[in-house]
Amino acid sequence: MKKIHLLFLTLILCAGVSFAQYQPGKNTFGAVLGFGGGGLDGDGAIPVGLEYNFHNFHPNIQAGVYGAWASTHKDYGAWGKWNYTYFVLAGQANYHFIIPSAKEVDPFVGLSLGYNFGSVSWEGNGTWNKPDAGGFFFSAQAGLNYWFSPKWAVQARVGYFPYFGVGVTAAL
Repeated sequence: MKKIHLLFLTLILCAGVSFAQYQPGKNTFGAVLGFGGGGLDGDGAIPVGLEYNFHNFHPNIQAGVYGAWASTHKDYGAWGKWNYTYFVLAGQANYHFIIPSAKEVDPFVGLSLGYNFGSVSWEGNGTWNKPDAGGFFFSAQAGLNYWFSPKWAVQARVGYFPYFGVGVTAAL
């Protein structure tokens, strides 16, 4: 019974600790895994993304770069398969909402402008018209960082690439 009381007391004390949410002027670096993405076709794609945010235009607006990669294929059995590879590179700017009553919660919305370096190849019988892949894009994203310590947060985001992702963010 003493262990349960000690655990309960520890949880109450930890819940009272407030970690800083988005901090103007701080650079952040993040990594995300997700599913789906602009133009992804085929099976088994798990986009992997990295972001580095380093410039503050305004106390709530942070800008940086975002890159992501995914590879997939679409199998047609004995005929062959299409192989797709995507590498996305973009500039992004995010507006962070400050919630005074929930310092560890950091919701954001933003815009991205970039290029999807997509490539497609065929392995198999016959000759086929090559599908289009890649190109310039303009997109929006939204997400939430939950700061569980002063330097680390978990992140969930939706956007162009990946359509949905989860990962970690570090304050530098």
